[in-house]
Amino acid sequence: MTTSETTETQRDLHADLALCSEVAEHSPHHWFVMHDTDVMSEDPPGSCELDSLAWASAPIVAEFIAEARTGWPIALERAIKAEEIAEMWCSETATQVQQYLDAIEELERLRAGIAVAMTYSGGIIVEMLRKLLTEVLRDGSTQENGE
Repeated sequence: MTTSETTETQRDLHADLALCSEVAEHSPHHWFVMHDTDVMSEDPPGSCELDSLAWASAPIVAEFIAEARTGWPIALERAIKAEEIAEMWCSETATQVQQYLDAIEELERLRAGIAVAMTYSGGIIVEMLRKLLTEVLRDGSTQENGE
């Protein structure tokens, strides 16, 4: 199958999970395959009263339908949790990237200040560096965290 033949639809996982829950409420009993392609449910369990839920075109399709009733809710819950974790990591990463960019900007500002200070005579350099270091320490750029 080529990419031009595939289409991807953004699913609403919460709505899909709600649909699975609704199906489970209306058909709470185990689904199983009978005669290769019939999807059945025994209601109530042990009664030998069978409900025909679906007829499938192939045994594998029937197995998929029967397993989907219990498998899809689990898969959807896991997917929802994975999306939440991914969103959290993206948010944390964006914050860390911004902090890094801010630190690079501050470093460039300090380098520029030192470069300017290097053009002055010795006494002026010491005074400007003292002022610059005082400013850096006052702004909280100390090594308080042992970094």
